[in-house]
Amino acid sequence: MYKWNDDGGSLGHSLKYVVNDNSSYVKTFDNAEFGANTNDECNNMKITFKTKVGTGTLTKDDITNREYSYRYAIPRADNADYGDRMRDKTMSVEMTTDGDNNFSIQYIITKYRISWS
Repeated sequence: MYKWNDDGGSLGHSLKYVVNDNSSYVKTFDNAEFGANTNDECNNMKITFKTKVGTGTLTKDDITNREYSYRYAIPRADNADYGDRMRDKTMSVEMTTDGDNNFSIQYIITKYRISWS
């Protein structure tokens, strides 16, 4: 969705969603992708992930583009270098972009596995 300033100009886009909001199992979140049509190749994009374990953030440098399919590894809790994978029954995600650009998301896929530990 667009955010607007007082002068009527666009400040960017923002999308918030919850991954698997009705789950009874703890999961380890691994990878994700979204299909999008954008004119700036996600240059101003920031993605923030939140679970009970912690939070993590990605920027354009962490996202690869394969013919309008943008793929990335979900960061580790608190952006740790190793260990601390994002685990929880659900995960909340916020995607934001700055500026006035075209941005249209067709789909979002999040891959996870059941966490037995």
